[in-house]
Amino acid sequence: MKFFSISITALVILIPLYIYFESPSVITSDDSPEAHLKLGKEYLKKNTPQSIEKAIGEFKAALRQKPDYAEAYLNLGKAYHERHITLPGGYDHPKEETEAYRKAIELRPDYAEAYVSLGDTVLPHSQTPSAEESFKQATALYAKALQVDPNCGAAYEGLTVIYLHQQRFAEAENATKQALLLNPESRRSWFIIHDSCWIGRRCEEAIRICEDINQAKPDNVIGLHVTARIYYKLGRFQDSVNTYRRMIELAPKNVEAHYELGSTYIATGDKQAALDEYNSLRSIDYKSAKKLLDKINSGTISLLD
Repeated sequence: MKFFSISITALVILIPLYIYFESPSVITSDDSPEAHLKLGKEYLKKNTPQSIEKAIGEFKAALRQKPDYAEAYLNLGKAYHERHITLPGGYDHPKEETEAYRKAIELRPDYAEAYVSLGDTVLPHSQTPSAEESFKQATALYAKALQVDPNCGAAYEGLTVIYLHQQRFAEAENATKQALLLNPESRRSWFIIHDSCWIGRRCEEAIRICEDINQAKPDNVIGLHVTARIYYKLGRFQDSVNTYRRMIELAPKNVEAHYELGSTYIATGDKQAALDEYNSLRSIDYKSAKKLLDKINSGTISLLD
């Protein structure tokens, strides 16, 4: 029995789909290593081929001035990774990425994030004869991250991927909960939970995690969004409606929340409530509002289409 059928590649490689796009907000004449690091991070957030190259340049500039700058090596490795995955077939991890993480650990042996990043490079992308050995290596690196920093949520995320692959479901649930309690806005963890239902068909397990986390962190928009979708998948439409309403209280202009709430009302047969969401959405995103109106008029019962 599989917890869900999403590939390791999707969990480890596609996470950049969730990166928040942002242009460098401040460019100063400060030539310090710290300034280069900060600017490089801003370029990296933009996540375009051009900005990634600029980020690499900034991190290298920081290291020219400060060769023992562990954080610059860590971010240089991340930039190499982002550059590589834009290439055709770029699903593996380039050598320079791994070397950058190892250098960061060499310079700072208590650098939990560097152990996690190195662990991610070890995770195999498919089942091969050597996969289990790779999982052992990754597990050791995530465990080391937790040893130096027990509050490293990203390490728990990495362990979740491994536990799911090994069908150690109870441990996977516990690791996911720990990751979200430490970082309730972790898109990677919520991504895993969301797909465990929508792809892996284990919605009851997924909603149990959602409810536990939402009880501890009740004002987290990402968590509420995933929870509302899973309630819908389970046919618990009123719970879905209530959760979308709470989400909209926290984020009144969230287009997905209004659209999906309207779609949920269609599923319940409440056309007037769906039209109310159409009217609310019309002033926020007319294209999405028009799409919702088309669904209302056709009576199409679906959440995401």
